[in-house]
Amino acid sequence: MHTFKAVFEAIDRNVQQVFVRWGIYTQLFDSGKANVGLLNASGSYVFFLLQRLLLDDTILALSRLTDPSATGKNKNASVKRLIELVRPSLTPPDASVVDASLKSLEQHVDNARKHRDKAIAHADLDHTVGSLSLPEIAYAELEGAMKELETLMLRLGSGSIHRVGGYTPVFVFGTDGNALIEKLRKASASSSGG
Repeated sequence: MHTFKAVFEAIDRNVQQVFVRWGIYTQLFDSGKANVGLLNASGSYVFFLLQRLLLDDTILALSRLTDPSATGKNKNASVKRLIELVRPSLTPPDASVVDASLKSLEQHVDNARKHRDKAIAHADLDHTVGSLSLPEIAYAELEGAMKELETLMLRLGSGSIHRVGGYTPVFVFGTDGNALIEKLRKASASSSGG
């Protein structure tokens, strides 16, 4: 049986990666019309693919993190598995907060899970041929899911030996989406003579 520490650390790494990738996504594609125009002028198809891949990756990661604790005989590295491991040691108030947060998390990822199951991880025939449309996924749903993940991980990690101080990504200077936008802006200005 895997220890709480091992499961927590594995899930913690996955949550960190979701926040990093979503941070880059928002820096590039949710940073204003001028920046999106610059990306389109610099390589529209490349950035279209990157946008799609980052969004799909976020949907897949959130879906995996909210999978059941087991699927058949296979145990999943999911928040539900982590909750199962820690539930016996939770105080009633903590258990109440965890349950409410998990319920909210599941609501936030409902549409994302439908996309994962029908269009990203599988090619549902009705969706693929166009006779089934999937619900839109609002950024607010994804960001709400990430906020609930953070709440859960902070609650489940409190009082333990795990460092959990939040998931706001910290990028090495010059390595994030903002740095790329700035380099593209300078390259565009120099190529146009400005």
